[in-house]
Amino acid sequence: MRGQVESIRRQVENSKALSEVHTESSGVDTESSGVDTESSGVDTESSEGDTESSGVDTESSGVDTESSGVDAESSGVDT
Repeated sequence: MRGQVESIRRQVENSKALSEVHTESSGVDTESSGVDTESSGVDTESSEGDTESSGVDTESSGVDTESSGVDAESSGVDT
């Protein structure tokens, strides 16, 4: 009985060792595809830069709206 348990343990350890080797090799493939994802991420960042510059234009138009509000207050003083 003890001999059977030992042989089963060895089989399990051998199969674990083999599966770990396969997992590591597939992990390397995943890393290489991750590099491709990073390069496409750089393109996304450049387009975000364009979005930020348009946001600056929106803020400057907001300043014009405030100055027109000041004009409305001055006309109220005249009344």
